Amino acid sequence: MAQKQDKFVINRVMLALDASPLSSMAIMQSVDLASRLLAELAVVCVEDINLVQLARSPFARTISSFSKGAKPLDKEAIGRMIRLQVEEAKETLALAVGNKPIKNSLLVRQGKVEKEVVEASKDTDLLIIGCSSGWGAPDKLRSEQENIPNAEISQRGHYILKHAETSVLVLRSSIGEDVPLIVPFDGSINSEKALNAAADFVSRISEEKHVLENTADVKTRIAVLLISQSPEEAMQLREKASQILDNDNISGSYTAVPKTSDTETMTRTLIRTVNNFSGGVIVLEKESLLLGNVRPCEFPRELLNELYGSILQVC
Repeated sequence: MAQKQDKFVINRVMLALDASPLSSMAIMQSVDLASRLLAELAVVCVEDINLVQLARSPFARTISSFSKGAKPLDKEAIGRMIRLQVEEAKETLALAVGNKPIKNSLLVRQGKVEKEVVEASKDTDLLIIGCSSGWGAPDKLRSEQENIPNAEISQRGHYILKHAETSVLVLRSSIGEDVPLIVPFDGSINSEKALNAAADFVSRISEEKHVLENTADVKTRIAVLLISQSPEEAMQLREKASQILDNDNISGSYTAVPKTSDTETMTRTLIRTVNNFSGGVIVLEKESLLLGNVRPCEFPRELLNELYGSILQVC
């Protein structure tokens, strides 16, 4: 029987808020997730020091298509914009929480955005970043078959994935009951950790569902990708993964993915397989080496951007 590792406990969730119009949606989704996890939610807004310093510069100018020439940057307007964003975040958070019994807070920091987010998240269990204009550009990539809009992970978001000391959820869509958690599994300790984390995540949500609705059976899915070189190895991996999920009384689906020594081929195969689960969440352990000697947090942004679903990076 596979040994149960330390539980993936999520007691405090933090949402890193950007300045995009999609921020309200990210707050709503984060409140819903924190509520189902019975976790505290903190929303952090970072006043970009680069923007603040630009506003203070006597040489800063704005150019408008409706006027001739450049005009001095309106410092007061920049300040009002920042304050307005914070106030809108407060109102949206209060509206989203409503009567839900979850502890919540709004933090305001100033500095280089990605570094402040990493620093603020050190005392949290899960950091959420949404793919919108601040962390990436929405609707840049689409599925050729299903025309599903995707969102790119920006350089800032990639920095957070690489340097965060906590687990990170790159949120591209809401995580509902029917959204599968997809775990590439090669039998390594790191892939076991990712599978255990996915099982704990599902169990926590299922327990909350049972408490709220007195539902005897909660259907939540974990899709295990068996990274193997032969059918025999795939069967061995399936047995090992089943033992891990059995510890949490969770049933999973299993798909064999051929393992190759060529990193690019392996990468394309994995992306194609993951994308078959429309809107799924791929779960990767930060230190895993599924694709040669490259950790997931060091994958090129172009690779991560080809995945249609959300990404949960487990520390």
